[in-house]
Amino acid sequence: MLAAVLEMSRQEAGLSAPPPMEDEPTSSPDTGFGDTDVHDLAYHTDLLETESKQPADVLDSLDLTMDENKENQTPEGVQPQGELDWVQQYSLDQEREEQELQQALAQSLQEHEAQEMREDDDLKRATELSLQEFNNSLPELLCSDEDSGNEDVLDMEYTEAEAETLKRNAESGDLANSFRLISVVSHIGSSSSSGHYISDVYDMKKQSWLTYNDLDVSRTQEAAVQRDRDRSGYIFFYMHKDVFEQLSEMERSGASSTSEAGRNILQPL
Repeated sequence: MLAAVLEMSRQEAGLSAPPPMEDEPTSSPDTGFGDTDVHDLAYHTDLLETESKQPADVLDSLDLTMDENKENQTPEGVQPQGELDWVQQYSLDQEREEQELQQALAQSLQEHEAQEMREDDDLKRATELSLQEFNNSLPELLCSDEDSGNEDVLDMEYTEAEAETLKRNAESGDLANSFRLISVVSHIGSSSSSGHYISDVYDMKKQSWLTYNDLDVSRTQEAAVQRDRDRSGYIFFYMHKDVFEQLSEMERSGASSTSEAGRNILQPL
């Protein structure tokens, strides 16, 4: 039993201590180290060699770990596949929306141009029909004995002086049952759906023509209105000359009466 315990103790000691060297001299004539020193030096040398081999294994293990990490890592500057797909999809959506917007604008512009063309055609057609209707009814108005009431006038004989007066009045527009232009609404623009409207109006109180252009009001002449609004005139307003003269006379009389009344009030007692 004691022998077995000693054997186990010796084996355990052999794991941490160098094994004994047999049949070797206890001293070296060259180095001066004893047997024990030489044996310890050899043992420690083996340990150093073993330890020097272990870091290589550790480095190999670290290299394998780093290689695995590199495989799992995303290369620098490269986006993940999911994020890249999202960016591409967003760009495609933006391009599609831009194309749809451009198509909608182009279609709207085409529809607007087509509507303008239809309105212009309708306006031209209405104008032509109105002129045609007027031309067709004009002979009836001039030649109808029942409606015109001028059968007696046509049969009348005029003296030379009366004929000259009628001719002069016809040239100046001073004819019986004639009318006087008092206002014109004009359209300034290239099409019926765009442009600007202005009005020329004869002011009875001021006895002058005025042009109303939005908030701007300016004086003008009747000759200029007849000349400039010949093509741009949209609506023409006329007044019978007898009524026009009566109103003008009333305005002149009213202005004179007001002035006379004002002078009478200002006179001293």
